[in-house]
This record gives sequence, structure tokens and C-alpha cells, in this order.
Amino acid sequence: MENSFDSLLKYGLRILGKRDYTVFQIRKKIEKRCDDDRIKDKVVDYLISINALNDDRFCKNFIDLKILNGWGPKKIKFELMKRGISEELVDKYLKIYTLEQIKENIKKNIDKWIRIRGQINDNKDFEKLYKHLYRLGFDSDRILDILKVYKKSGGE
Repeated sequence: MENSFDSLLKYGLRILGKRDYTVFQIRKKIEKRCDDDRIKDKVVDYLISINALNDDRFCKNFIDLKILNGWGPKKIKFELMKRGISEELVDKYLKIYTLEQIKENIKKNIDKWIRIRGQINDNKDFEKLYKHLYRLGFDSDRILDILKVYKKSGGE
């Protein structure tokens, strides 16, 4: 176990240099290397004070990336909360995900699903697609609204 502030700070800066982490994630990583709570708290506080560790930045960047990757708001929220981000902070930044973006991402996911699996031929295919979209974190009502329109138009 490393119990020196300098060695833990060096470790924290090294891993933060590779990618962003939440305060919760860094705390867990440092806990594996140190058993002194005062030193752990000092390292985390210092990383926050120099803006190397910033939950707001992590949350906003994570949401932006996952919107581009076609995730729905529910899955994004779940994953952020799993990483130790507060519900209030998630909700604050999730507001940037507009209804139009959500609908567009559902449509993109439908198109991708069809490219990979072929046309939607029956109710069983629609059910599979619905479940896929729901697992991606989209709201049931929004999925059904778009699938109804899609079904009426013959899947085009």
C-alpha cells in the first residue's frame, strides 16, 4: 500500500492523463492503493482544485458522446449514476438531449437494425426491434410512436 501523498497524486494524474474519470471512480482506484482516508481525501481534493477531476465536465462529455453513439436518455442516466454522478447533475446536462435528437436517434437505430438484420416482416420482428430500442434507453411511448409511423409507411 502506498501511503504517500506524492505517489498517490502521481498515480491519479497519470490515470487522468489517459482518460476522464468521476470523483467516485478515482476515489475507488486510490482506495486500492492507500488505507489512510486523510491522504486519499487530500489527493482527491487537490485533483479537483487543479480541475484535473471534474464531474461536471465528465457528465457533459459522456452525454455528448453517448448521444452521438445513439444511446437513449434512460441508459445514459443509468450509466452515469453507476459511475457516481448525482441524479441532479445528470438531469442538468441531459436537458441538452432534445426531443428531436431522441427521435432522430431512434430512427438511426431502426435503420441500423434493418441494415444488419433485413426488413421488418412481422410482429415478431417489431417486438425484437422494440426490445432492442428499449435496452438502448429510449422511452417506450417514443419508440412505439415512431414504430407505428414506420409500420404504416411500410418500413421506409
